[in-house]
Amino acid sequence: MYECDLNYTNNGGYKLMTNVDISIIVPAIRKDRWVDLYNSIFLSTKRNFELIIIGPYPLPDELSDKSNIKYIQDYGNPNRAAQIGAIEAKGKFLTWAPDVWERRFNLDTKEEVVYNE
Repeated sequence: MYECDLNYTNNGGYKLMTNVDISIIVPAIRKDRWVDLYNSIFLSTKRNFELIIIGPYPLPDELSDKSNIKYIQDYGNPNRAAQIGAIEAKGKFLTWAPDVWERRFNLDTKEEVVYNE
């Protein structure tokens, strides 16, 4: 069985997000890239979304106060993580994202760019 820590906040309470348009499942092992992934999704959509992160590592502090993140600690393989995420999803639409996002610097525009490897 998996351990589910839904929207746990630093102050010990839980937040519940309602009216979710899109559920995004992330079978995740690259903890150092989760914040960039969240920011990329946040900046690219105006819809209400929930990000469901399933992985063995704890949620970074930068994401712990976000009301649209579900964190599920699980030590299984990526297929299992995707299945768990689909079960927990509350959105009208369901998709997934890899946690391989990386920041890079665009030499032409002098701006930071997020790439998916």
